[in-house]
Amino acid sequence: MPGHFAEWWGYGAFFLLVAVAQGLYGLALLARPGRALFFLGIGGNLAVVSLYVVTRTVGVPFFGPHAGEVEAVGLTDSVAAVLEVALVVALGALCWRARLPEVSSPVGPVWGSGAARVGAVGSGVSRRDFLRAAGAVGAVGASAGVLGAHAGRAAGQGNSGGKVAGDAGEHDAGAHEGDVGEHGGTGDVDLSRFDPSEFLRDFYWGEERREGGRTVREYEMVAEDAEIEVAPGVFYPAWTFNGQVPGPTLRAREGDRLRVVFKNRGTHPHTIHFHGIHAANMDGSLELVAPGQEFVYEFDAEPFGMHLYHCHTTPLRKHIEKGLYGVFIIDPKEGRPPADEMVMVMNGFDTNFDTENEVYTVNGVAFHYQRHPVKIKKGGPVRVYLANFTEFDLINSMHMHANFFDYYPTGTKLEPTEFTDTKMLAQGERGIMEFTYDRLGLFMFHAHVNEFAELGWLGFFEVEE
Repeated sequence: MPGHFAEWWGYGAFFLLVAVAQGLYGLALLARPGRALFFLGIGGNLAVVSLYVVTRTVGVPFFGPHAGEVEAVGLTDSVAAVLEVALVVALGALCWRARLPEVSSPVGPVWGSGAARVGAVGSGVSRRDFLRAAGAVGAVGASAGVLGAHAGRAAGQGNSGGKVAGDAGEHDAGAHEGDVGEHGGTGDVDLSRFDPSEFLRDFYWGEERREGGRTVREYEMVAEDAEIEVAPGVFYPAWTFNGQVPGPTLRAREGDRLRVVFKNRGTHPHTIHFHGIHAANMDGSLELVAPGQEFVYEFDAEPFGMHLYHCHTTPLRKHIEKGLYGVFIIDPKEGRPPADEMVMVMNGFDTNFDTENEVYTVNGVAFHYQRHPVKIKKGGPVRVYLANFTEFDLINSMHMHANFFDYYPTGTKLEPTEFTDTKMLAQGERGIMEFTYDRLGLFMFHAHVNEFAELGWLGFFEVEE
């Protein structure tokens, strides 16, 4: 629906009117079903299907900025049209049942007494038959409505000459390459509160001490509610570790003893679950920490690799979408070759609380690395610790322009498994990218789920001498 309004108010008003009419028709059908209403539904839905066929063959009829233009045939709108036809068939079946005479038996009509009937006298449709058919009709209608809405959304975003207005700001959907200023909203977030450029290379090694002949690292982690700015002027009521999303990047060496002092200053029970190997009572899945309470996690840093941490309190989806997650790196004992190291956490924000993300980012702020490109040295090795914590979407991805990278899944092996330019990750998956740029200039990187890129997950490497 928003996509149709974006094209022209008249198209949006038409589809809004159709949606309202279908909703009222459904209520009328439930209240007083009968052959007249069945025929009305058949006629109305055939009209919608006919309009679909005309717009895909002859062109958009009558008026508006796209009058006479033939629209492209898309998968979602085609499926919606098929479902409309199925709805017509279901209503036709109800009409057929309604015309059948009642079959009498010695104990009364097989179709039930008048009290069990629905609709007008002589409709010939029992309540059970009607509800069975109405359930099928409702499912088809709901599916058609949902698919139609997605088709409208896709149509609005697919208009290469138009603007896509998301909570991350308005940007040109048709411009994928070009000047940095062609993407994203205007202005910038308040970087004094959280700066993704600083977060990129900031590693929290904890307070180091020696105990019993071994290295012990102590970290302080605080869960607290905080309003964060995820795009210029767009604020989100987050649950955070240490006041930021993503949380700080914890780092240690294989074999270190880790002590994490967790303080819950939020308004809900929380935990910290560390990916890795540890005792059951240090898992962060059962020992809920109530607001105002503390808990100390203590375990050995193993195995080496790139790991994650996050709250594991139910409902888990809520605690992840609100921002309680971060990266946890354990270096191998012998270390890794020197490189310019950085962390990139892919995530999204549901800013209108409809269980769909309106803003996508890497490291918490939409389009930040477009406004502030990541500076790297020509010929210098770069190591990116990449993780996906996007809720509501099955996958996220990283695509790098004009180059390829070695990829180490989870970082638990010292030999790469792939040499590629794009990596798809499900939630919780992570890995290490290593690459070098041998040419100067601005090189784009972004999600290769294109909607994510257009809603904030896009940036640049700036290669310098």
